[in-house]
Amino acid sequence: MTDYSPSAVAVAAESFDAMILTRTVWGEARGEPHAGKLAVAYVVINRFKSGKWFAGKTVASTCMKAQQFSCWNAGDAKREKMCDATLADLDESQAAALAAVLGTQGDPTEGCTHYHYVGISPPWASGKQPHVTIGRHSFYKEID
Repeated sequence: MTDYSPSAVAVAAESFDAMILTRTVWGEARGEPHAGKLAVAYVVINRFKSGKWFAGKTVASTCMKAQQFSCWNAGDAKREKMCDATLADLDESQAAALAAVLGTQGDPTEGCTHYHYVGISPPWASGKQPHVTIGRHSFYKEID
């Protein structure tokens, strides 16, 4: 018999959120050291908590919101690799995701909600200065 109690549904939702966040961190920052992975995880958490238009109603929907994290965009080369990644592939990304969710490590972005790969210039970053650069990503605050 399947348990559909509120607590069982909450655990399932949290597990789904954690899995999607882990895959997002892997898809966006798999070549980065732990600090870079942690920073990407915190951007998702910061977006989710912001309640702004770029936030979803859950951590998972924040990750998967259209045109927000490229690894979830249809046709993105990273998407298939991300979805096919094994649990062993995801270890470091999962550690960073859980550290951000649980707050066991501080936010290296200091509240940033956006980032981009160093060397590209997305339209939303025009005229703005990065708050911090970690690894190969520049992170930004106060993006509306």
